[in-house]
Amino acid sequence: MLAAVYESFRGPLPPPHILRQYNEIVPGSAKRLLEEAWTQGSHRQHLERTVIEGGAKRAHRGLTLGFVSFVLLLVAAFVLVLTGHDTAGIAFIGIDVAGLVGSFIFGSLRQMRERSQKFQDLQERLPNGEPEMQHDRAATGPLS
Repeated sequence: MLAAVYESFRGPLPPPHILRQYNEIVPGSAKRLLEEAWTQGSHRQHLERTVIEGGAKRAHRGLTLGFVSFVLLLVAAFVLVLTGHDTAGIAFIGIDVAGLVGSFIFGSLRQMRERSQKFQDLQERLPNGEPEMQHDRAATGPLS
């Protein structure tokens, strides 16, 4: 009598009964697999934290430089107006405001595109909204 068994899992670790089988074949291997998974998880979290902190620093630096540029152009525009160069001063104010508005709109659009792309990537990796970790086990009856 023959029987077919289908078993699969998805995630960083196999289910406990498979870990037990690993341990029976090579004593201590289940512990090593657990340690490797924990080490990998810690490493991934460290990398994610580094990327997030770097992004926050760049964003803050960009905001600071943008604000300083905005203020300098605004001061230059007022100096031009006060010294009798009305047309140039008004042009500087227009450039300053247009740059601020354009930067806001461009940043918002870019953020929307990034979020949309991340959502699509997630949908491709997890079809039908399946959870990240999954274990399937199916057995069929005798084969003819």
